[in-house]
Amino acid sequence: MDILLLVLGFLLGALLVYFFMGKRKTKTVRFDATIILEKIKSVSKLITVEGNYSEVIHYNESRPKWLSLIPNHKKAIIMVKAKAMVGFDLTKAEFEVNLENHSISISKLPSAEILSIEPNIEYYDLKDSALNRFKPDDYSAIQKQAVELIKQKVEEGELPKLAIERGKDHLKLVAEIAKANGWKIEIEQLKLKS
Repeated sequence: MDILLLVLGFLLGALLVYFFMGKRKTKTVRFDATIILEKIKSVSKLITVEGNYSEVIHYNESRPKWLSLIPNHKKAIIMVKAKAMVGFDLTKAEFEVNLENHSISISKLPSAEILSIEPNIEYYDLKDSALNRFKPDDYSAIQKQAVELIKQKVEEGELPKLAIERGKDHLKLVAEIAKANGWKIEIEQLKLKS
């Protein structure tokens, strides 16, 4: 009799485990998106160099402890990888074409500038307290600060100078093509942003 109760108990336990574990539903994720083209804008930008940057940011925000008992902080480790594109906005330049003399004059060439920064941000080791949680605004602020850090690094680095060198190479190529087709071209020199 004891063996029969033991076997029945075992079978009942196995059945319950099967019922609860086997009936677990798999996770269902639904992702709906509506993509809307907001604006189309004609641009004339010449990207002459790209730089890839990586930065690790240690974010730490502390507020005074609530009632001097409950810690009130949040922190994270943030990995920022960004592509910075530097070149020239040619809409700022002036072009003058003289069909009779077969000449082109390019003046008021813009300085090399950052045309785009494309960040990829990953958050690691997020820790917050009950009274100081990470909110969507925090993530937006962190992303804005990360892009500003990358922008600062780009401006302090060699990319603007390299952009000018590559820009000069492109302008020489344009001049050679124009000359090969019987045109004369005058180009103002490129300069660094002051």
